Amino acid sequence: MNLKYVIAGLLLVSTVFSLSVNIPNQFQTVQEGQIASFDVMVSNSGQPVNVLITTDSELSVALSEPLFHLNTNETKNVTLLAMTNGLGKGVYVINLNINGQDYNVGVNVEKQSPVLSFTPIYNDLTVTQGQYQDLKFILRNNGKERVRNIVIEGNLPETFNAKYPAPIDLEGNAVKEVTIRINVPQDYPVDDYEYTVKAGAGNQITTAPVYLRVEGLTSLKDRLDAKVLLPWESIKDEGKTIGYKVTFRIRNREIYDINDVNWVFTNLPKNWKIEGNDSFSVKGYATKDIALSVYPTNFNEQVVNVSFVKNNETITTKKLEFAGNKIGFTGSGLVIGGGSTFWGIILLVAIALALFYVRNQNSLNEEEEEKKTNEYLKELVEKTNKKKRK
Repeated sequence: MNLKYVIAGLLLVSTVFSLSVNIPNQFQTVQEGQIASFDVMVSNSGQPVNVLITTDSELSVALSEPLFHLNTNETKNVTLLAMTNGLGKGVYVINLNINGQDYNVGVNVEKQSPVLSFTPIYNDLTVTQGQYQDLKFILRNNGKERVRNIVIEGNLPETFNAKYPAPIDLEGNAVKEVTIRINVPQDYPVDDYEYTVKAGAGNQITTAPVYLRVEGLTSLKDRLDAKVLLPWESIKDEGKTIGYKVTFRIRNREIYDINDVNWVFTNLPKNWKIEGNDSFSVKGYATKDIALSVYPTNFNEQVVNVSFVKNNETITTKKLEFAGNKIGFTGSGLVIGGGSTFWGIILLVAIALALFYVRNQNSLNEEEEEKKTNEYLKELVEKTNKKKRK
């Protein structure tokens, strides 16, 4: 044993009670492979003294100064480092002996969390034969440093033509949504499948499961619903109507997405202009409104058939009818904006207003009330017929 340690030990007997020890954060939690650091503050209130610190633990420990001298009213801060490499999960105790007095500190070692985590947003996905689906994941950097060139890949079938993203750089403590688009062939077997997608950079690799159900093709007529909303908005230029904005409400009745639905127009007069008729997709159980801008070359009566088509299958067809200088939807044979039906509606409204007028004439007697009601109704009908003749 070194002579200076022996001399220090002899001096401990008379000086031990003049020392005080303070160790903040005596119990620490770290991940496996990390270093636990403790501050051991030793103060001397008595005569100058040499201080000796020894340790006993199954952890690998190191002291910044195991032997030092303290003058009267002097304090010394000694750093204790505990290495946790190669240790399993558990609580470890470090015994400290300072000039004959025992002290303890504890280290809770947890299993190291991966720097990268990769989690699917949806645990289970369904896709129909001949359809595409987006697989979505959350990529997280749990560390403090940037991770470069994170590669996303998996064991998805080649026939899915999976579109993986380019390598990703992710800052410390950052999160990014990752999308992989797959295209399932029309003849791919109907079944439940499990695949694996991984994200990795160097020795940092994490995986995520993909549970996919492939369903057979069903008629889109049973899955997609479309209707035309009324009224339609006029498109004007300098106060003059030059076209109409026709809104379709599209609803997907099923849980899986319907993609790449196209518009087909029949009986569309030459030189008429249509805008907003791009192909569209509808998420599972979702409803979306799509507005078409229609610019006729004239406002003569004209029926235009609008069909929704996918993979050569016509899902549904709606009829748009131009009547005079108005436009309408003829799904039930009703023409909005022209014909006798329009004036019939006006007449019904007039009669309703007349009845409302009659009921509020409480001060009239029955004979006067009946006479005035008949005159009022006759006047309304004559006005309506004059407008109709015009």
